[in-house]
Parts: sequence; structure tokens; C-alpha cells
Amino acid sequence: MLTKELSAAPSGSAWEDPPWLTPSQALTRFRLSGDLAPGQSRSRAERIRYGFRVGSLNFLVEPQTVSEVIAMVPIATIPNASPWLLGMINLRGNLVPVFDLAMLCALDAPGDDPGRWILVLDRADHAVGLLIDGQPQAVRDMTPLETLPSLPTALRGSVSGGFMADQEVWLDFDHRTFFRSISQVAASGD
Repeated sequence: MLTKELSAAPSGSAWEDPPWLTPSQALTRFRLSGDLAPGQSRSRAERIRYGFRVGSLNFLVEPQTVSEVIAMVPIATIPNASPWLLGMINLRGNLVPVFDLAMLCALDAPGDDPGRWILVLDRADHAVGLLIDGQPQAVRDMTPLETLPSLPTALRGSVSGGFMADQEVWLDFDHRTFFRSISQVAASGD
């Protein structure tokens, strides 16, 4: 039998299990590369956020949000839906609604520009897609704004703050609050 042959392997052979580490050895066997201490690497990561553009506005994805960018795919329309709800896409077996934030907020958008992408935020039943202009980008060295610029009415409850980075304003966008308010508007028929 194969198990007898394996268990009968001579000491030092390739079949022998390596010795187990104690828990403290396992936890301390890896070191950070370079001169970074654990606190330094964490603070460096906190300063980097990812953002996307829609029309003339820049938005920041909330920290800890699962997100994915996909190339434009055919979007199945939904009869009698608001024009800013473009329809649904099938993303690995999950139906994801896709919204045109530029249309909803009356922002200048490039139209059917080939540089547009779909940004999917969250996953499974909570996933939503947004048309965005170009690929998302890392936003670093942000300075908080004391006052927000004028915002479209649809965004007012969903933007908690803003930042200046590279001479551009980036809005802290709470997509969950935004889509809850949009679904209430759609349900009421307004």
C-alpha cells in the first residue's frame, strides 16, 4: 500500500515532514525589509487612497472597500428604469447594477469615450458599478479642505469631506449612503 511505503521512508529523505516551529518562532521569523518599522509602514499606507474621476469631479474610494475596475462590457438595459441606471452586467455570476453618476449629477461627461471604465464597488449582493473616466489612480499627500466646493444636490449627503492633492480637489465619497438615497428616490418614483 502507498501509505506504508511513505511511512517507511528513510530518515532524511524527501518524504519526511520538516520539523514544526513553535508559535513564537513562527511569528518572529519574518522581518520587514529596509529600515521601516511596523508603525512607519502603516502610516505610509494610510496616506495613500485610490480615486476616480467622473466628469469634472474627483472621488476617493472609501478605505477598506473592495473594488474592481473592468473594461466596458455590454450593459443589459432595464425597461422603465431611470436613465442614470444604465442596466445590469453579469460579473462572475452576480448581477451588478451600473449607474451613470455623471448623468445623475448633471456633470459634463465625455459620452461614449473609449477611455471609460466600470468601477465595481463592494461585492456580491452589495456590488454596484459606476461609469468612470479613465483608470483609478493612487492619491497621495492629501491636505484636508476646510470647506467643500459646491456639490450637485444628489451628492450632498454622500460627501463627508474633501482633500487637496496635486492641485486637485478629491471628495470623500460614501457610496453606500449615496446608493441608499438613490434607491429611496427610485422607489418613491421621483
